[in-house]
Amino acid sequence: MALNDNALTTLAACKEHLDIPTLTTTYDDKIEMLINVASNLIENYCNRTFRELTYTDQDYDGNNQSDLLLRHSPVSSVSSVYVDSSREFSATFLVDSDEYAIVEPCILRRHNATWPLASRNVRITYDAGYSTMPDDVAYACILFVEFLYRSRTDRRLGRVSQSKGNESVHYHMNIPFEITAMIDPYIRFEFGTQRKSSWTT
Repeated sequence: MALNDNALTTLAACKEHLDIPTLTTTYDDKIEMLINVASNLIENYCNRTFRELTYTDQDYDGNNQSDLLLRHSPVSSVSSVYVDSSREFSATFLVDSDEYAIVEPCILRRHNATWPLASRNVRITYDAGYSTMPDDVAYACILFVEFLYRSRTDRRLGRVSQSKGNESVHYHMNIPFEITAMIDPYIRFEFGTQRKSSWTT
């Protein structure tokens, strides 16, 4: 087993939290699998990716405003911007980099001009995400790994109800509240929108 590219924490960090000695490798594959599971569930919950990636040829609708909200954040660099209502996006329609800048983690602002109103007429290639994972996100993943790891032997974890008659017990697989409280500020609620609190992280 190996960690996926979107892993939100490390094997070493989880083993330290679980009080597993570094040289004890018996559970390494299991923990790495749980890190991958926890990372995927957190990203699905937040409706976003966290690791820094390059987003190539992302098309946006011009809004006749100077600010354009990008899908992914935080944006670290912009490689190219084209504005072309015909959607050919040849070199003729390349916008000079001096004409725009990133303000806030995911807003592309055009200086002294607007993004012309049209459908999918702005094409952008940019890098966005975290090169260093925020501490609260990494720790949330560690706690989720611990929850999943302990649930192997403690069947009380995740229990939400129990009835005596036929001894039926119900469990949930939702992310525990203590973890969602840490990652809620990073939720991307719908296309191109995020909680304002996440813009400052």
